[in-house]
Amino acid sequence: MRVYLDDERTTPDGWVRVYWPDEAIALLRQGTVTELSLDHDLGDDARGTGYDVIAWIEEAVALGGFHPPAIAVHSANPSARLRMEAGISAIARLTARSGERESGHECAAMRIAEHALVRIVAPIPVERVDGSFGDGRPPAMGDIGVVVHVYPILPAHEPMFIVEGVADGGRARWLADVKASELAPVESTATQRPSA
Repeated sequence: MRVYLDDERTTPDGWVRVYWPDEAIALLRQGTVTELSLDHDLGDDARGTGYDVIAWIEEAVALGGFHPPAIAVHSANPSARLRMEAGISAIARLTARSGERESGHECAAMRIAEHALVRIVAPIPVERVDGSFGDGRPPAMGDIGVVVHVYPILPAHEPMFIVEGVADGGRARWLADVKASELAPVESTATQRPSA
């Protein structure tokens, strides 16, 4: 189940809409949530924010062996987004330390959602590069890109993403299908620059 927590935006097709953190947490407790997309500001802070869901997941992973779903943040509140992404990173670290993930790819994939900045950390085979896109240069190790699509995760398959390499000024450099093991999340955008 894909769960979308928001008070105003249109619910994407294929997602279950909830308006409050307690509704999202109730669905998470059922153990059937595979993806979670969170807004922060929900219109009534007394009823909670999207960060409350992150805090619940972090505690459930640390204390109860909870297996977190893939988590994305779609909040327009920049400071809240940073706080929520820091929480997602903490969840990933807890998951990695607990040894409760089924493969080495799940933890990395959990932190990578559409619009995430990622770094290429392994060579990408030319057959997975769209040569008609951008300036035709293939991705190189160390390049920074943006995830533009997350493929559905299939059992016994490594998670895959479509990543767009962007040069300074926003010009597209390349587009490629990239496996989770071939990229890493960019933790801080403050000192990172797109591939040139």
